[in-house]
Amino acid sequence: MNSLIVNYTQHAELPVAVVTGGTSGIGLAIVHELAADHLVYAIGRDDKKIKDLENKTNIIPIKLDLIDKKEREKFFKNINKINVLVHSAANLEQISIENSDYDLWQKVFNINVFVPAEVTRLSLHKLREHLGRVIFINSGAGQRGIAGHTVYVASKFALRGIADSLRLEEAAAGIRVATIYPGPTKNINKKEYKDKKLKWRESEARDHAKAVRIIVDIGDNTQISEISVRPRIDYDVE
Repeated sequence: MNSLIVNYTQHAELPVAVVTGGTSGIGLAIVHELAADHLVYAIGRDDKKIKDLENKTNIIPIKLDLIDKKEREKFFKNINKINVLVHSAANLEQISIENSDYDLWQKVFNINVFVPAEVTRLSLHKLREHLGRVIFINSGAGQRGIAGHTVYVASKFALRGIADSLRLEEAAAGIRVATIYPGPTKNINKKEYKDKKLKWRESEARDHAKAVRIIVDIGDNTQISEISVRPRIDYDVE
C-alpha cells in the first residue's frame, strides 16, 4: 500500500482528497463528487465495498482500520499531499445514558472524536503546505440534544468543538475548516423514521456531497464554516 500511496501522490497533478468512511453512504457520495477534479483516497474497511471502487477514475480505495494506531500513522506518513481532508467515518450508536456503559462511550468516541482529531493532527503539515481544507461531516445531533441518543449526541458536540477550535488555530496557516450538519438521509438511520411517511423527509447522500463541493470551490478570500442540510420536510413536522 505504501508504494501505491507514494506513487500516486508524488505524481498527482490533481489536488488530493482523503475521505474517511469513503466507501458507503455520505462518504461514498463525497468520493464520487470530488473525483471529478481530485485524486481521491476513499478509506474504508469492507472488502466488497473496497473492491467496488477499484478501477474507478481518480479514486483509490484504501482498506484501513482508523482505530489501529500503527495503520493510521503508516498511511498518513506515506501520503505526500493533501488538499482536502473529509471526516465522514462515524459510529451511529443510538443509546441513552441509562443504557450506556464506559466501553460503549469509549467505542463511540474513538471513531467519532478521537480518530478525526488524530487524523487531522497527522495531516496538518501537508494541509498547511497546500492551504488545504478540513471538512467534518457532523450531524443534526451536533446541534441539539436528542432523547435516546445521548452518547452519539455528545460525540457530535465534541466533534463540533474540534472543528470550531481548529478553525481558529489554523486560520493564520491558511487552512480552512468547515462542518456539515446532515439531517435524515436516505438509507441511513431508517429505524428512526419507520412510522413516518418518508416523502420529502430524507435527503439524498449526493446532496450532502454537493455541500462539500460548495465548500471546496469557494473563492480564496472566503471560507464557509457551517452548512446544515435538512430534508424538505423535517422530521419535527407532522
